Amino acid sequence: MTILKHPLDWAKQKKTPDPLFKLGCAVVWHTRLALEGTGQDVPADMPRVDPLGVETDEMSEQDYDEMIEAARLKLADAKSATTAKLPGSAKFVRILPHPDGLHAVIVRVPGGMDARKYIAELRDAPDDPNMRMDTNVLSFESRLLWPSVGTQEYVDLVDLFALAHRMVYPSELQKLAGFTGIDVKKKG
Repeated sequence: MTILKHPLDWAKQKKTPDPLFKLGCAVVWHTRLALEGTGQDVPADMPRVDPLGVETDEMSEQDYDEMIEAARLKLADAKSATTAKLPGSAKFVRILPHPDGLHAVIVRVPGGMDARKYIAELRDAPDDPNMRMDTNVLSFESRLLWPSVGTQEYVDLVDLFALAHRMVYPSELQKLAGFTGIDVKKKG
């Protein structure tokens, strides 16, 4: 008999780190959306995970373990792709979890010269709130490794989890980088 539990219960029982758990949820969500979007049949036993947690189904331990392994592979792929472009840069690759939802993205945290560039981007952003938000989103997107800009996963993030893309993740990246908008002073 297969035991079914909510993914949060499996995460607690298996002591899965929160960022990895949320990345696993995101991978499953984007995979399901990709299958549905292309008109392919979604396997009946494929777990249903909703970033808001509303439509998240219980799953078996095997499904949970596969979800976490998919997250590990996604993170490893992002690190190896980053290292291929710039040796030694894998240490800046991090999972950026949504603080409230069952979702995460993979980013390159600003470090070294990129940190200076990132601070300058935020400091030099226009005073208009909408333009400042656009600048923050562009800075976030330039460091987003997964879902990659231009992919179906990215389109799903922008269309179906828009507030996270426009507001939550740029703000969380600032926190992960070690500063918030209040720390960035205008030239004066």
